[in-house]
Amino acid sequence: LFAVNLSSDFDAPVTVDFDALQFAEATFDEPQTYLYEPNAALLKLGAFNWISEHYALDKLAVNTQLYTSEKLIEFPGRRFKIKDRIPYSKKTISQLLKGTQAHITTRNFKASVADLRKKFKIKSGGERYIFFTTLENGKSLMLDCEKS
Repeated sequence: LFAVNLSSDFDAPVTVDFDALQFAEATFDEPQTYLYEPNAALLKLGAFNWISEHYALDKLAVNTQLYTSEKLIEFPGRRFKIKDRIPYSKKTISQLLKGTQAHITTRNFKASVADLRKKFKIKSGGERYIFFTTLENGKSLMLDCEKS
């Protein structure tokens, strides 16, 4: 199987063996230094566990298609350096983000991007990338990141 993302800095097609895709096993961990978000082609392929195994990255949770590592690697998708990890609390998040500008992404999270933007009055854009997600242990978390 081939995964080709037509609008990517990582322009090499990714070849995935069907058996490797079927039998790959993911590892899981808390967010480390770097966060990886696979490109659309890999997500459409359903290569969730294969990504973890092939790139030696840990998934944040079974249903969270975000990956983490201590090392910065070449990767078919977006790469971020995690600046801060904040347990989700309405009061804390409001104090940190109210009126700021950031790119917002949710993965396996209880609220939508639109709801979060409205609730915390976050404007779109800028150099800041905020991920709201749920970890393997069920805890909700905000990751404050910058592009790598």
